[in-house]
Amino acid sequence: MTPSASIWNRAPQRGGPSQLHLLNHTSGIPNYTTFPDIRQMKYQGVGPEGLIAEIESKPLDSTPGEKFAYSNSGYVVLGCVIQKVSGETYAERKNIFDPLGMKDTGHEMTRAIVSLCAAGYEWSNHALQNADFVDMSIAFSAGALYSTAEDLLRWDAALYTDKLISQKSLDAMFTPFESNAASGGFVDTDKQGRKWLVHDGRIDGFRSFIARYPTADSTLRERSRTLPRSPYRLPSLIWKMMIRNSNSLGRFEAKREPGR
Repeated sequence: MTPSASIWNRAPQRGGPSQLHLLNHTSGIPNYTTFPDIRQMKYQGVGPEGLIAEIESKPLDSTPGEKFAYSNSGYVVLGCVIQKVSGETYAERKNIFDPLGMKDTGHEMTRAIVSLCAAGYEWSNHALQNADFVDMSIAFSAGALYSTAEDLLRWDAALYTDKLISQKSLDAMFTPFESNAASGGFVDTDKQGRKWLVHDGRIDGFRSFIARYPTADSTLRERSRTLPRSPYRLPSLIWKMMIRNSNSLGRFEAKREPGR
């Protein structure tokens, strides 16, 4: 695997995390969303160059490959690698979104108007209020994409074919390393002992969760405009309902209303 040193300039002096380390969260690069100045960064915006500079200013938390530690910084570095190698912006649509017909998916820009864009909320003092402002340049390739459940279904369906990547690459993508972390999510078993591929995400006012049951060709997607305490609970309950009737297995979308 080619080291990411061409983007993260100080990597040679620090042991050189590879792209695989970045994907499975064993790079040792500190998670920038835990930095003390993250609130100021959220309000002012930073962008890829600024994020890389912030990441470079911090020492490694561990030697690359030594242990698992979830880090959004890895996704930022990978986004820069994509731009460097392809010569295109991370927001480019022609390689994935357009071929799959994901017309309601894109890279959010703070000043750009997105039609029918959902508003985010949060609970404070037992009341619902608007979520805090976030300049989405700070999320970049770690979380600035917006989508819909329908478009995620199109993306998920493509992963059962070789339309995006080969079966060999897909198998590698879901091969777990430390702490069940794979390059494309987390490989685990649910309470019923069934293998699932899961990942959740959050940003101010929003939380999401996707669980793929590859042997059953089934997918659960939860989207919320508030921040539930456990995104795993609702999909687990839905799966229990689905397996009671084998005819109901398929792709299922769960929508959570604010405050539920």
